[in-house]
Amino acid sequence: MTTVGRHARFRHPAAVAALLEACIIESDGDAQIIARTLAAIVHAQGVRDFSQRSGVSCRQLRRELTGRRPAQFATVLQVTRTLGLSLHLTATSRDGR
Repeated sequence: MTTVGRHARFRHPAAVAALLEACIIESDGDAQIIARTLAAIVHAQGVRDFSQRSGVSCRQLRRELTGRRPAQFATVLQVTRTLGLSLHLTATSRDGR
């Protein structure tokens, strides 16, 4: 697969949504794993370009998504919006299942 082909999957919102959904399920909600997955997606799209589109600085993206600093929820929301995604919640039972 070419470099363009490999990174093209990270540009389509449906593919990114499927990847992130699988990550959330497989990681059992581990925030660091989810942030690192977001970092890989941002990196594949080009951090500088993504930073300009999102309004989040390159430095902040790198620090928060690689785990050097805890990812702020506002940053995660901005990253997902820039990826063309929105977050949705589903009601579960009180014991979290």
